[in-house]
Amino acid sequence: MSAFALMLAAVQTVGVSPSHRFGAALSELDGIRATNAADAVEIVVADGTYFFSKPLEIDGVRAGEGMGRLTIRAADGACPRIVGGVPVKGWTRCKGKVNGRTDVWEADVSSLGLAEQQTDLFLDGRALTLARYPNADPKSPLTGGWAYIPGNWVSMYKKVEGDTNASMQVDDADWHDWKVPTEGRVVIFPQQHYGSSLVRVKELDREKRRIVFEKNVGGCTRPKDNYILSGFREEMDEPGEWYHDLAAQKLYLIPPKGVDPSAAAITLATAGTVFRCKGAVGVSIEGLEVCAAKKALVVDGGRGVALVGCKVHDIAERAVELNRGEGHRLADCDFYDLGEGVMHCLGGAPGKSCGFVVENCYVHHVGRLTHSSAAFFLEAHGVALRHNLMHDLPGWGVFHCGGGHRFEDNRIHHYMLETEDGAAFYTCNYMGGVGTVLARNWISDGIGYGKAAA
Repeated sequence: MSAFALMLAAVQTVGVSPSHRFGAALSELDGIRATNAADAVEIVVADGTYFFSKPLEIDGVRAGEGMGRLTIRAADGACPRIVGGVPVKGWTRCKGKVNGRTDVWEADVSSLGLAEQQTDLFLDGRALTLARYPNADPKSPLTGGWAYIPGNWVSMYKKVEGDTNASMQVDDADWHDWKVPTEGRVVIFPQQHYGSSLVRVKELDREKRRIVFEKNVGGCTRPKDNYILSGFREEMDEPGEWYHDLAAQKLYLIPPKGVDPSAAAITLATAGTVFRCKGAVGVSIEGLEVCAAKKALVVDGGRGVALVGCKVHDIAERAVELNRGEGHRLADCDFYDLGEGVMHCLGGAPGKSCGFVVENCYVHHVGRLTHSSAAFFLEAHGVALRHNLMHDLPGWGVFHCGGGHRFEDNRIHHYMLETEDGAAFYTCNYMGGVGTVLARNWISDGIGYGKAAA
C-alpha cells in the first residue's frame, strides 16, 4: 500500500455501550478487517461499567502489519470503567455467628467453577482486604501490622545451623488454630530487609509451630524477620475483610460500614488480564478506567501498542507486562493502589533498542500486597522514562537491567518506605549502566523501613 493511499484510508467507528457489548464490537472489527484492512478503526466506549470474564484479545489478525490503526477509546466526555472480573451476587447474612461475629455475609460461587483459592475481591472497583494477621494499623501503616519471627536478632552475614528458606517459626502468641493450612499465604522479608517474598502456605507443623511454604522464599528465615499472614478464615475479624472457602465454594465477607453486599458491586478478578495483545501492531487504548483485575495489559511481541490517558488502579499484580516487541508506550496514565508494580518489560538486545517509552505518568502507592515491588522493573534494552511523577513507593522507583536506557526529568520522592536496600534508580548489573543516561531527575526522601519518624 502506498503512503498516499494510507493517508486517504477511512476511519471506521464501532460503538460499545451497556447494550452493545465488546463482543459485538469485536465481531464488527473482524468484519471490517476482512474487507477493508487498511481502514483505521475506533472502538468508542460509552460511559458505564463493563465486566470482563476473560481477556479482550487483540492479535495480528485484528491489528497487524499493513492494517489501519486500532484505537479503543472512551467516548468524548466519558470515563468508562473496565473491570477484570465478574460480579458476585446472591449475598445473604450468615445465620448464627462466624468467628464470633453476627455481621458476616456469604455468597455461593459454585457457578463460577473456581478451582483455586481466591485472593482478590473488589468492592466498586477497590480492593477489599483478604483476612489477615496481624490487622493493619491505620496509625502506623508502614511499620505497624506486622508479626515477627521469635528469637534474638542474627546478623545477615552469619551462618546459622538449621537455616532454611522453606519454612518459618511462629511465636506461640501468634500461632492460631488454622483449620485449612492451604488457605493461607505469607508475605515476609527474609533474612535481610531488601525485599520480600509472597508465598502460599503448604502445610503447618503444629507441634513445632512452623509454617511450611509452597515454595522457597528469597532468603533464610531469621529471628525478627517481619511477616503478614492472610487468607485464613479464622483471621476474618474486621469490616472489609473476607475469605474464600474453596471446599464449600463460598465467599464470606464482613462488609465495610454502611455497605449492603446484596446491593453493592462486588467482583472477583477472574479475567486474569483485561487486555491482551499478541503480535499486534498499532493499537491504542485510551481514556479508560481499568481496575479490579489481576493485570491490566499484557503485550507479547508486536509493535506500537499504547496505553494512553488511562486510570489504572486496584490491580492485584503488575499492571502492565511488555514481553518483547518494539515501540510500545505508556503515556499520561495514573497508576495507583497496585498489588505489585506498574510495569515489567523484556525486550531489545545489546545495541538494539526496544524503544519502549513511559512518559507523563503519575505513579503512587504500588506494592500494596508485596510491600517491596519496584514501580518499574526493566529487563530490557533501550527504555525511555521521562516526565513521570512517582511517590509513596515501598521499594525501588526503577529497577533496571539491560542497558541503553534514558531516565530523564522524572520526580521521585518518598520511596524505599518498607525496604532497606535500594534506590530511586537501581542498576541491577553492570549491563544496566552501559549506555544508560540519567538526567535532570529530582529525587528526595528515600526513607528506609522504620525511618519515617526518625
